[in-house]
Amino acid sequence: YKVIIVTNQSAVGRGILSNQDAEAISQRLIALLERAGCRIDGLFMCPHTPDAQCACRKPQPGLILQAAEELSVDLAQSWMIGDAWSDLLAGYVIFSQEYSHRAIQNGLINSRCLCQALGRFLRQYISTGQYTNSIKRYLG
Repeated sequence: YKVIIVTNQSAVGRGILSNQDAEAISQRLIALLERAGCRIDGLFMCPHTPDAQCACRKPQPGLILQAAEELSVDLAQSWMIGDAWSDLLAGYVIFSQEYSHRAIQNGLINSRCLCQALGRFLRQYISTGQYTNSIKRYLG
């Protein structure tokens, strides 16, 4: 497997960090991970704010699709790990056979398909009882 980081960093778009600072932080993260024995094959960053409505900010698939193309990744054989709902939803939409072909148009998720995917994801998530463990972890 290839290990790729795809990250939303709206602090750049908000003017809190410069693009150069965000890149330096990313390179430091990669160096620390590599020093610990990890391999990172690529890092792709969206610097836009949520209201920019760009194709690269998760849950939109643009940056993930770009990473897959540039690094020759077969998404059908891939895994995605995330720490935010936008990560989970992006992965669900991209990797879902039912939605992958009709949901993505011109690099953007069709809003109707996004809503359908979110509804199905939430139903599956709730039906498995995983949300209970998430809430317990969150509340401590």
